Amino acid sequence: MGYSVPVLEEDGRTWVDHQVRTYRELENSDVVINVYPTGTGKTLAVLNAIRKLNIDRVLIIAPVNELINQYEATVERFVQEHRLGHRVFLVTSQSLEEMDSSSHSRALRSILSAERAIAITNPDIVFYVLLQRYGARARSGDLLVKLFKFPQLVVFDEFHVYDPGRLFFAFALIATSRYFNLRQKYIFMTATPSRYVDNAFTKLGLRVSRIGLEENSSQDFKPAASPVYVELVRGSGKLDEHMDLILQIVKEHADKDILIVSDSLSRLAKLAHYLRSNGIEFGMVTGPMSRGERITALRKRLILATTTIDVGYEISRPEKDRQGLDVVIFEASTAEDIVQRLGRVGRVLGKNRTDVPAYAYMFVPARIFSAVQKILEESNDRLGFARSVQSKLSLSVENLKREYLGPQGLVLAFYEDFFTLLFPKDYKDLLREYFQLLESLFGLERNFLSRHSRRIELDFYYFAKSLLDEECESAEHVLERSPQLREKIRTTYQDDELCGACAVYRKFVEKLILSFRSEFTQKVYVVDPKKFCGTERFVYDKFFVLTRYRVRKLGKSVIPVDMRGIVNEAYELLEPLEKPEKVHLSIVTRSEKKFFIPTKVESQMFDMKALELDGLPVYRLSPEEESECFFMDLAVREAEINGWKEKVVIGTDAIKAVSYLSEKPWECDLFPQ
Repeated sequence: MGYSVPVLEEDGRTWVDHQVRTYRELENSDVVINVYPTGTGKTLAVLNAIRKLNIDRVLIIAPVNELINQYEATVERFVQEHRLGHRVFLVTSQSLEEMDSSSHSRALRSILSAERAIAITNPDIVFYVLLQRYGARARSGDLLVKLFKFPQLVVFDEFHVYDPGRLFFAFALIATSRYFNLRQKYIFMTATPSRYVDNAFTKLGLRVSRIGLEENSSQDFKPAASPVYVELVRGSGKLDEHMDLILQIVKEHADKDILIVSDSLSRLAKLAHYLRSNGIEFGMVTGPMSRGERITALRKRLILATTTIDVGYEISRPEKDRQGLDVVIFEASTAEDIVQRLGRVGRVLGKNRTDVPAYAYMFVPARIFSAVQKILEESNDRLGFARSVQSKLSLSVENLKREYLGPQGLVLAFYEDFFTLLFPKDYKDLLREYFQLLESLFGLERNFLSRHSRRIELDFYYFAKSLLDEECESAEHVLERSPQLREKIRTTYQDDELCGACAVYRKFVEKLILSFRSEFTQKVYVVDPKKFCGTERFVYDKFFVLTRYRVRKLGKSVIPVDMRGIVNEAYELLEPLEKPEKVHLSIVTRSEKKFFIPTKVESQMFDMKALELDGLPVYRLSPEEESECFFMDLAVREAEINGWKEKVVIGTDAIKAVSYLSEKPWECDLFPQ
């Protein structure tokens, strides 16, 4: 199941075919989608396009900071080697802090004003600039304009990692470029392309070229992946339920480099504890660890990793004459995870030995086991297996239109509200057409869902924020502008309830709608002397810590001074729990609707109040909907609502549930009750 890639000669050196085709296709196209397999040099394809087409200003968007750091070194080397003259800028919170500690937005304005520059950033910063929520001068507009006008080329790397709810930032950039004739070009790099983008490009009338691995007998080939033996392990798809088997595999391949990947930090911690107790040495790569600790861990022969390693970490082993990784053992619940993680093992492009077999052990959930097994039996090589997995395991429940019919549609409404401020009032027709175009990319027809349908929720956010910030004049101005809101407040809340409801709603919007990562967490300081999570001290999600480990509460004095503004509790991890601790959710609400934001939520664990959950949305489930949640990977929980036990999903899962399961998700009421 190995494969080779075509190569050709140009400018006195050998290139992988796509590293030349990318710039040639980009000359006559608006968009190039490079879908070559992982480990075949897609970054070099981008840099060569910048060089050959003499592109002055480039914006590269990578999903995680580790990949951004990796990009910086690669781009710097290429720029110096070819004397391109570009300045290379890292655009992260840390790098902007180093440039200007008093104003990150001022540092970003400086970068976006450069004449010949390659800026490498994450989608979070782009998202917050688009919503004019970045920096102290938020909603000033000039930073947004600079972002739109800066790039001649925009590069989206690892585009497959964005779920439908996070695609807004990409579509907003492309729609603006097209509608306002900014003449920008785009490169999408992914081994598992999103099925949402093709339809969007068609609607925008963009010229699109797709570059994939097509074996052409007229070209020379170089091996890119060694043969791999794949074993599909029957069971639940969770590594911690097969620890004896994994120990056996590790011992059988004692002379090889091995990577183990789990979707769960707690399951990985249990496996780590088990392997350690059996005398097995390893390195760990997890979210809580520092970058330096992860780099050290990557040098180990055996590496245990969470999904942190999926993007941004290259395990190359340059001292070896064969592949860097010989064995991969991994969990995977989606087609994308299967393709990406299988693609990590046996990479041999540029290696002297290319025929040494690699080994892969896949643990997939029961709901897809039979399908994956059949695809595996029918596939003759890696590429055929990857194509079949992506086409036959596509999750039909994911639908871009459905994603934005529910509360997630507030993102579009906020964007319109802020964007409109950039223009004089007589640009009304221009803006109407622009927003119609943007909405069409999400499949939102105007006669089906008006972009003004969430106007009252927007106004309630502005009112709530002003009221809580004690800006009474601004709060009253919102009510004068929106008599509908005034009436809604009057009929929904008593005078002594209003401030509490405003606090709940503001938290909901800022945590789950206006946050790119949509996290609803409380952070605590963790002391992990046995390094279950790979490092001794870190800040992490309280819910995760309390539900998956036996812990001891520590005094606040152990929290470093510079972290006391972030966290106010500390815990020591004693040992992983065999099963996650159940949390008792007690919800008080007046709402009788399926989706609601309760004004009061309490959680009990270990006979103590565990979590503050204000602003947490809830979706009540019918028995039929429980099975649908299973296939959508939504976590079903039991909660006590007004004294009655019900099955629910909460947080971001509730937002997804109302979008997909409700007949009319746009009618969900976002006012806390």
